[in-house]
Amino acid sequence: MVSFRWAFNEAQAHFEEVLRIFPDQPDAHFSLGVIFARKAKFDEALAHYTQAAEIRPDAATHYNLGNVLMKVDRADEAIAHFAEAVRLDPQMAEAQNNWAYALASQGRLHEAADHFAAALRIKPNLVEARLNVARIREQLGEAR
Repeated sequence: MVSFRWAFNEAQAHFEEVLRIFPDQPDAHFSLGVIFARKAKFDEALAHYTQAAEIRPDAATHYNLGNVLMKVDRADEAIAHFAEAVRLDPQMAEAQNNWAYALASQGRLHEAADHFAAALRIKPNLVEARLNVARIREQLGEAR
């Protein structure tokens, strides 16, 4: 575990140096977002992912933003970022799945079911989506 921590710290120092020289380098912001998210430093992760998304909006950045926002209980904002990730990459099944999970966390079960189904149309073997569909069906059955 120590070697991973060292590697993250080394990588962090590297990307911070890149940003000192090139403050608008989106890959460095994205990479720091990944590092800080792995370290559970979610405010820092959000700041770097947000910078990356402003400089170069792409599906991966919006997807990661959504994931970190879910970690800090900001599902409304996460939903918007998962939706943007899917808009930018309609084949990103994981973004559909996490969008659905965020909707389900707000009790929006029918919408969630639609997005879980969309994830499975894209990637039929996405285990996480299959499990989530089963949970939603069970919850919807109980709600009737």
